[in-house]
Amino acid sequence: MQITNQDELSKFYLNFESFVLQECPVLTKNQTQFGKAFLSPLHCEITTFDYARCKNAIVAFQKLFASNDYQNELFALARPENREVLQNLPNAPKASLFQAFDFHLGPSGPKLIEVNTNAGFGLGIFYLNQFLKTQPTFWKNNFFQNPKILEEYAKDFKSFFSADASALCILDENPTEQALYFEFLLFRDFLSKVGIDAIIAAPEALSVAESTQSLIHTQSGKKISGVYNRSTDFYLHRETHAAFKKALISKTVFSSPHPLDFYLFADKQRMVDWNEVGFLKKFLGPDDQAAIEKVLLKTQIVSAQNQSELWAQRKALFFKPFESFGGKGVFQGRGVTKNVWEHICQHHYIAQEICPAPKVSLQVNGAEPQEYKFDLRFFVYGSEIRFLAPRFYQGQTTNFRTPLGGFGAVCLLD
Repeated sequence: MQITNQDELSKFYLNFESFVLQECPVLTKNQTQFGKAFLSPLHCEITTFDYARCKNAIVAFQKLFASNDYQNELFALARPENREVLQNLPNAPKASLFQAFDFHLGPSGPKLIEVNTNAGFGLGIFYLNQFLKTQPTFWKNNFFQNPKILEEYAKDFKSFFSADASALCILDENPTEQALYFEFLLFRDFLSKVGIDAIIAAPEALSVAESTQSLIHTQSGKKISGVYNRSTDFYLHRETHAAFKKALISKTVFSSPHPLDFYLFADKQRMVDWNEVGFLKKFLGPDDQAAIEKVLLKTQIVSAQNQSELWAQRKALFFKPFESFGGKGVFQGRGVTKNVWEHICQHHYIAQEICPAPKVSLQVNGAEPQEYKFDLRFFVYGSEIRFLAPRFYQGQTTNFRTPLGGFGAVCLLD
């Protein structure tokens, strides 16, 4: 059932605030209000057929990512300025800790919108799910719950460290100013409870010890053995990442995600590669190839050769910059003007077939019903699905600015 009364909605968010304060005393009362931006009272449904199709595609993708032939072919195609940092690390974890696949449920089944290697709110969703179990008036049949997730996360993080490890760094630019700073605090508290010393830091707070090439948190003097990298400078091009990049190349620190993870899984060029005729066949068997092809949206690079054709087809396309994240710089074709089109053609963009986001509606206190779009985010580690959570929003792309939007619940239908 959906909450449709304003008093119930207010109580819903107050209850969540109290729940988080009890479970996570590291947060202040002000920081617990993230629920109003990230927690939605909405739910959606997914059939067992669509869920199985998503799962089969995720398993097939992980086989693709693990293929040595796939890795070698793409590494040979990497830009020269990126190759040094794309080196793999010995004994590093086999996958990003918070990899995610985002799907829309279309008329012909689920379609992959994008892959993420450092998807945010992975730990926050655990607390949302724990809270939802206490709210029978909200949605007591939430399908996807994982009571062992904290135990699994602890094991994952510990896989980053050698016996002499001293600290893990949760890294991002201006961390205290990030919208998800509260989640950094949750991670630091959680890691402390499982015996990992965690530091929240900006990249310029790190340096490299010349004698050992170890990464050091300059203020505390602590050695950093692992980095949970929340920055969107995926290839570490910015000067502020110089120390982290140097230690990574020297193989004295592990990182999740590693730049190679992003390059193999989430770079926009991959959506183009996977669409090329015969590409997947080189690395996968027929069943896995079919599982991926069923969820792919046609994607191509905007080039001088296809500009006229894409302009004519623009109303059926989304245009995304190669370096974009979080919906930034994205244009839905039906709203593209001549000036915007000129911008797209002068920059590095892909054109992706549109699969309209499915919708649910909510009516509060008898007011006009409001429609909310949603996508489905699968948090995975390797081939294991850790969490499934829908993100509800209004507007062109997913966002956490929509009143009553955010992560909600999902019900599995036979």
